[in-house]
Amino acid sequence: MSESWIALIGVGFAASLMPLTIGVEIYALGTEKGVRKVISLIGGVILFRILLTIGVMFVSAGLIATHGSAMADIGQAIRTALYELNASLTPKERLVGNLLFILVGVLILVQIVRMTRNKPAPEVDPLSAPPDTRAVGVGVIGMLWIGFILTITNVNQWVLIPVGVNQILRMEGNSIAHLVAYIFFLFLSTAVILLPFLIFIIRPKRAQQDLETLNRWVNSSMRYLMTGIFLLVALYFLWKGSVGVMNYFAL
Repeated sequence: MSESWIALIGVGFAASLMPLTIGVEIYALGTEKGVRKVISLIGGVILFRILLTIGVMFVSAGLIATHGSAMADIGQAIRTALYELNASLTPKERLVGNLLFILVGVLILVQIVRMTRNKPAPEVDPLSAPPDTRAVGVGVIGMLWIGFILTITNVNQWVLIPVGVNQILRMEGNSIAHLVAYIFFLFLSTAVILLPFLIFIIRPKRAQQDLETLNRWVNSSMRYLMTGIFLLVALYFLWKGSVGVMNYFAL
């Protein structure tokens, strides 16, 4: 498995760790039209990620302007342009880029410190006490916007989704391969969020007990899992940046 795929899997799984969204989802499942509300909630999460992806693609599209309209394979064109851009950079410009990698790694480490210092949320009954008052009395369409808002206000998404898209653009293959990788990334980035929904659908008779167990795990264990995943992402950025900086001073 290539470095890009390993990084993509780690980033995608980290992006799916959204405790507040999962808490809202668990509560919504216990309300009227719960399944439809949760589908709408997850749709809002995916909607933001797609819009953010489009934004990243528009930024990347500026890199392929010199290729002209004859380039039919946009994914390959962007990938080629990224490598050509990297090759055309001066050593000092590469140094700045690698310092930015290090800065991102440090910022993620700061976020990890904040996560470890915050006290775990108190345990609540997921079907009686909503973790977010915005979910009270909200209809199906409203849950779409809640999913969107919860994602847009999650700082981690602004880092993880662009990183995942960048890894996909750097992969070998044509646009179809990149599209498949992106669909896989979207699915992986909602894997943990889908857990309560799947539990409710597969085991409806024991859903309340299972969701209570999942809610306790979210409140007690997910913070440590998130810390581990984000630590790996931070170390990846620090490693990439440090290697580039050392190569610069070795010139």
